[in-house]
Formats: sequence, C-alpha cells, structure tokens
Amino acid sequence: MAAHNITSMLDSVEPIPLSSRFAKLKRNMIACREKDVAESFYRLLRALRKEADDIAARGSDVIPTIDYFDIHDSAKASAFRKALRRRGVAVIRRVVPTTVAQAWKEETLDYIADNPQTRGYPPHDPQLFDLYWSPSQVRARADSRLLDAQRFAMRTW
Repeated sequence: MAAHNITSMLDSVEPIPLSSRFAKLKRNMIACREKDVAESFYRLLRALRKEADDIAARGSDVIPTIDYFDIHDSAKASAFRKALRRRGVAVIRRVVPTTVAQAWKEETLDYIADNPQTRGYPPHDPQLFDLYWSPSQVRARADSRLLDAQRFAMRTW
C-alpha cells in the first residue's frame, strides 16, 4: 500500500469523470417522476437561499459557540447542542489556557524544524502539515480538558 498524505490529496482537485452508466441510472431513477424531482429541486433551492441569507446576515455568529466552563450548565449545554445538531459545526472556546496552546504550537514548530522531511501545504507557505504523532500532538489529544470537550460534543448524537 502506498504512503498516504494530506498534501497529495490537496494537490489533486480534478474531478474523476463518471462513465455514461451513471447518467443512464439517473435517467431511470427519475423516469415518470420528472415533475416531482423538479419540485424537490426548487424546494431545495428556496431552503438554500434562506440559509444563505441567514449566513450572510449573521456572519460567523451562525456557528454555535460555548465556553468550556459552560458545558456542564444544562441550560447552556442544551441550547448549544440544539444549535450544533442544526449546523453540524461548533466551537468550544477556552478549553485549554492560551499559554498551554501556545506551548504546544511552539513544540510542534520545533519538531517540524528538527524533522525537515515533514511536508506542509501549501508548499510556498505551509499551514497544514503531514504530521500526526509529534509529542505535543499526543499530549494535546490526551489532555483531560480536550477529552472532556470531545465527550460533551459527541454526546450530542
């Protein structure tokens, strides 16, 4: 099995052409239901327009957020989970102190400097690294606060 890395995935964004068999399958699926499919599509467009307008009006406020210290407050947690289920994305703020997060970042950058074979993307100004098991990343994933926040979010589903 070939080695896999995120940078190679991000470099190839060309869609893979599908065979004509898929067009035939789609035609067969909607045969005699063209009106229903069109109505469904227009309902979808109206719903997307409404969501796009909401996002445009609210900006980043459309993404639910909660402070880590509020995840055990049942009223705040309930409202947050409801919004998370609706949006599918959320932010839990202040899970770890800024100084701890900055230390993890510095340790990771030092690790990258000490391991020049570590690939980054985009190549001209790397922001995303093909790196998963540096000591600071392992410590971060094992941090009790991060685990608590993950459990809280995952209990939503």
